[in-house]
Amino acid sequence: MKYILLIVIFSFGLSETIFAQKEDLQAAQVNIDSKEYVAALDNISKAKRAITKVISDNLASVLPEKLGGFEMQEQDGSDEGMGSQGVSVTRVYKKPAAEKEPTTEEEQIVDPMMAATMMDGGNEPQIKVTISSDMMMAGEVMNAHSMSENQMSQEGRKALRIKGFRAVVKTQQGGADAMMGGNQPSRETAQVIVGGAFVSIEAQGLEKLGNAEKMANQIDFLRLKEIIGE
Repeated sequence: MKYILLIVIFSFGLSETIFAQKEDLQAAQVNIDSKEYVAALDNISKAKRAITKVISDNLASVLPEKLGGFEMQEQDGSDEGMGSQGVSVTRVYKKPAAEKEPTTEEEQIVDPMMAATMMDGGNEPQIKVTISSDMMMAGEVMNAHSMSENQMSQEGRKALRIKGFRAVVKTQQGGADAMMGGNQPSRETAQVIVGGAFVSIEAQGLEKLGNAEKMANQIDFLRLKEIIGE
């Protein structure tokens, strides 16, 4: 069992932070030997959370802090995970909140439906970037490039290479929507295969298209490939 625990440590890199979790892994070994299996699982869970944090931080280090007027938001850890399909991390970019407060009663009146939309994230301008080692989600990029090679295309989707890596950019032009009411925002998604990593960028609520692709060009893909591998 001791050798299995050592393999777990080395499989996630030689970070000092990871080695700091050896006490939890050693405690798990002791609890297993004592047949205290619930306590052992708790020890392993603590070590796993710490390892996941280290890996997620490394993945997020390839992302820019800003893109134009958008800034990376503070995270609470809920957007990091490690499961049977690999590890993933998500970062959201938004514009800084306006400092000006409503000064009149009219400005303070908010339509209930609009308020509900804002609570859900709604059409608030933002860019969301997800990096994952789960390559099961990369099928669309592969198919898009296969169709491109066969001179086939799909409206609203473009197969291209970003920094030499296979990518696909999908756009949905905004405009008036009779069923939903009002003007619907444009949406853009860029997906890139970087070695053994899948990168997905979603830009929504923006007046102009092109920000998802711009974000992709700001990501350090070479470092990401070093972290994840092929």
